[in-house]
Amino acid sequence: MVDLRAISPLQGQDAVEMPGVTICEVPTRLITLIAPFAGQDGALAEAMEAQFGFGFPKPGEVLGEGSLQCRWFGHRQAILIGATEPESMQEVAMITDQSDGWVAVQVCGAHAEQVLARVIPVDLAEVAFPKNSTARTVCGHMMISVTRMGEDRFEIMGFRSMAQSLVHEIGQAAGLVAARAGLP
Repeated sequence: MVDLRAISPLQGQDAVEMPGVTICEVPTRLITLIAPFAGQDGALAEAMEAQFGFGFPKPGEVLGEGSLQCRWFGHRQAILIGATEPESMQEVAMITDQSDGWVAVQVCGAHAEQVLARVIPVDLAEVAFPKNSTARTVCGHMMISVTRMGEDRFEIMGFRSMAQSLVHEIGQAAGLVAARAGLP
């Protein structure tokens, strides 16, 4: 019999720790892409409110807390994180399981904002990008989603196939920030 086991995108790679920043993989979870059919935006928001307690996010917005969230993910698209596929919404939206296609990396620490500023062309200062803000952008040459999870904690989502490159790119930036500050 074949033994099939899920392998994390970073295959158990240890966290990268540098002065003022830690880069680590977020455990795999359910990720569902939701996109309303034409003219069904209101019906989708109502269905989501009834099932999850929040509607469809506006651009740049994250709804929900903890392990159940819905994040804006592009023009008329959102990702639902941590919930089983919302079958009750299939009449009003395209629903696609994306769980195996993404890697999520947490970047946290006192220098997290400075590190990400070197590789992500978005103003991540807390005044411009407060907690529960999200954006689709690039990190180096990779398309990503960046979300502020806390004062000095970000989650970066990238394509699973580029997991190693994503951690490498952010790790290089962390090394440059540490060197510039004269940190050990």
